[in-house]
Amino acid sequence: MNKDKAVLSLLLLVSIHICEGQSLIKKFSQLSRPEKTWTVFHLFKAKKAWNITTQARIETQAVLKDSVLDQFPNGGQVDAFRHAYWMALETKGVGPKRAEKLGKAHEKGNYRDFKKGRLEEGALPDSLSGVMDLYNNHQGILIAQLNPSASEERLKELIISAIKGGAMRIIKRNNKGIRVTCDDEIIVHTDTKRYWYLPFCLIRSDNSP
Repeated sequence: MNKDKAVLSLLLLVSIHICEGQSLIKKFSQLSRPEKTWTVFHLFKAKKAWNITTQARIETQAVLKDSVLDQFPNGGQVDAFRHAYWMALETKGVGPKRAEKLGKAHEKGNYRDFKKGRLEEGALPDSLSGVMDLYNNHQGILIAQLNPSASEERLKELIISAIKGGAMRIIKRNNKGIRVTCDDEIIVHTDTKRYWYLPFCLIRSDNSP
């Protein structure tokens, strides 16, 4: 079998693993290139990992509705929860190293989304959001490693507690909920969609407005 046929066969097998009951190619095609690469190299864990991803998103929506954290799904406490809880579940499901690589693949995909003008959680990705996400990913992995027997509900409680205790990172906002610099200045660019590097400010997660 030549190289192209081998790759095609592998991608089809991946699709079968992660798209049970759906169009075999559709879900795989929706992943970013770095996420597709992660999937190919973690073929037998991919289905479980992406099911966990869906579960984490559903739980994040529940947290948002419960108002136990702030109401900012992008750059706020809810965002921190989404990443930390996702990585905690992935750590229990596929292991910390695979979880960390998946988180990094997701952030690489966010840069590609920025270049194409695609939104994540209603906002265009930027460099500092990626730094925040990777930090909170790591905290989620640590929480899972330190509490190997914790249930999913207990992990949720531990992560919310860590966020309220300032262990995670969020992007600074003023009292109107607008993102600001570390000097409390509002970014005045009218064409911020063109900029990946923006001078926002990372702060402790217990300082949400």
